[in-house]
Amino acid sequence: MAELINCLACNNEIATTANACPKCGAANEWIHPSIQRFLEDIKAAKISWNKSGQLSDLLYNWNRYSIAGTAETKKESWLPRWIRIPGNLLFGLFFLFDVIPSLWAVSYSDVIPGIIFLMFLFIVLVAMNWSSSKKLNFSIDFKSKPPTWKSDDEEAWEGLREYFIANSKEEQG
Repeated sequence: MAELINCLACNNEIATTANACPKCGAANEWIHPSIQRFLEDIKAAKISWNKSGQLSDLLYNWNRYSIAGTAETKKESWLPRWIRIPGNLLFGLFFLFDVIPSLWAVSYSDVIPGIIFLMFLFIVLVAMNWSSSKKLNFSIDFKSKPPTWKSDDEEAWEGLREYFIANSKEEQG
């Protein structure tokens, strides 16, 4: 059952779920206290929601009782950095000492194999540095007690989940 609050315009008791006051018609602008705190803290940058460092900017929507959000992962290349950096250096050295001097060759038949090999190395270089990302989602609903948390990656959203759990414990007692 919905909680009762006072209408800000006429002080009549109304349900938190009501869209407007039945007595005076004023809009009900009540928002769950945890959502109000979240909106204030996110503006003030007090929330360390991205503990893992894997996520880009947080996008979120909210209503009186729930928040849903999304962020993209910042995923590194499939190759570790200790392989990518030497690979990039070797590519640069090959270009500097093999391809550039071959451009002054007398005939095109001398240049073509070097350019084909350079194209192959460029494709390998792009593949080595390719990184991918995916969207991760979360939602929390405060209609139930305790609040219902859902996410598609618990580890990535750990900081935000801890924030909401700590706030709901403070409200309960």
